Amino acid sequence: MTKNNVDIVEEIKKTIDARPGTRMDMSHGLINIRALARYIIKEQKINVPIDAVISAIRRYDLDPPMPQVFENARKVVKQASTMSTRNPIGSINVVKDSEIQQLLSQLFSIIHYQQGHIKNHPCR
Repeated sequence: MTKNNVDIVEEIKKTIDARPGTRMDMSHGLINIRALARYIIKEQKINVPIDAVISAIRRYDLDPPMPQVFENARKVVKQASTMSTRNPIGSINVVKDSEIQQLLSQLFSIIHYQQGHIKNHPCR
C-alpha cells in the first residue's frame, strides 16, 4: 500500500498518540528513531522508505508535554458521571465525543490491571 507524505505523517502521529509510553520516552530522548520507524512500518504494514517514516517521526510535535496529556485524562475522569473499581470490573460513563475517545486510550495505557491500580507515572 502506497501513501503520500501527508498520510504518512498522519499515520505516524496516530501511532505515537496511541502509545503514551513511546511519546514520553521520545520527549526524554530515549527512543531510537530508526528502530521506531522500522517497528511502525512493520506494524502498520506501510510500504514507504524508512527515511520518510524517520522524517515523520522527527516532525512529531511533542507539545503538550506529558503532564498536560495526563491532565487531559484527569479531566475525562472528572467528567465521568459514575466510576467504580471496587470489584474486578471497572465502569466509566462519559459523553460520546471524539476527544474523549482519544483521551480514554491514554488513560487505559496507565492502568495496571493485575494490581488494580494506576501504574507509577509522573502525575501520580
